[in-house]
Amino acid sequence: MDLQQLKERLKKADEDASSIYDGEKIVVPIAGGADIILNGLGRVISHDIDITQCPSMFIDVFERYDINSRMSAFTFFLPHKYEDRLIPVDISTKVFDYRTLAVEDLLILKLASDRDKDIEDRENPLLINKINWDKLEDIINHELCVGPGQRKGFDYNYKVFKEKYKKK
Repeated sequence: MDLQQLKERLKKADEDASSIYDGEKIVVPIAGGADIILNGLGRVISHDIDITQCPSMFIDVFERYDINSRMSAFTFFLPHKYEDRLIPVDISTKVFDYRTLAVEDLLILKLASDRDKDIEDRENPLLINKINWDKLEDIINHELCVGPGQRKGFDYNYKVFKEKYKKK
């Protein structure tokens, strides 16, 4: 999926949602490969669009456009204040206020996973070059709140990543 196809699917989902809702715009955070594409961090192979939250009344609408609202397996790794750093997507909509994760928040999700595609995504040079390392450290140290089991794996992945990519 390229940028144009991605934006078209988001617009179509918004148009469908406008037939059942006419209230204030609803923030819809986008993660995963779609986030990478929307932020100009390269092309990735992604067939669905991952979102981190979705009001239940729109689940059917999103499913029609292969927009995945069931990524709860990793959303508990989202830092507490990630919503303060969301980046608006440049697309005209009526219902949804689509936003992407900040690079540091996206990277945290990618570091929480050991799937091959997430490892490949986090090793993307365009993503690495946009990391604000001080901000990333601050987020990890002050906003990340997961259990010791999950934290151990994350900390290991982050240590390896930082040793490999952080310029000294």
